[in-house]
Amino acid sequence: METQGAILGFNIKIPPIAEKTMSIAPGDRFFIYTDGLIESTDSEGNSLGTEGLLALLNRHRRSANIKELEINLLTELKSNYGLDSFSDDTMFLILEVEE
Repeated sequence: METQGAILGFNIKIPPIAEKTMSIAPGDRFFIYTDGLIESTDSEGNSLGTEGLLALLNRHRRSANIKELEINLLTELKSNYGLDSFSDDTMFLILEVEE
């Protein structure tokens, strides 16, 4: 689900996303992030982008738990993408549905 990029907390009159309903099952994971993550650039000026983030998540989808997933993602962002620090506000949140 994508939003139209509204800034949170700035007296927004129209909600930036619509309500969605979907089935979830134990073990399903949700990755919520801010645009600062996909707009991050490496030392050569290449941005991670949505496609890069999806590829990164898919490479680590078999991580045993969300802590391992977090460590794997941060390690790869730092080593392979050269992202040791972020130039924009960057946040990601990983949620896992428990049994």
